[in-house]
Amino acid sequence: MGELAPALRELRNTLNNLNRFIRRLDENPAGTLWGVDTIKELPQ
Repeated sequence: MGELAPALRELRNTLNNLNRFIRRLDENPAGTLWGVDTIKELPQ
């Protein structure tokens, strides 16, 4: 079991990163995929 601990930690870290990415993607798809903020309308 001791040999599995590092692999389990890495898997947990990877899943946390994936969850953060999915949340960002859900909140701002364009910004997440293309690295740009969402388009904001400027006052005229």
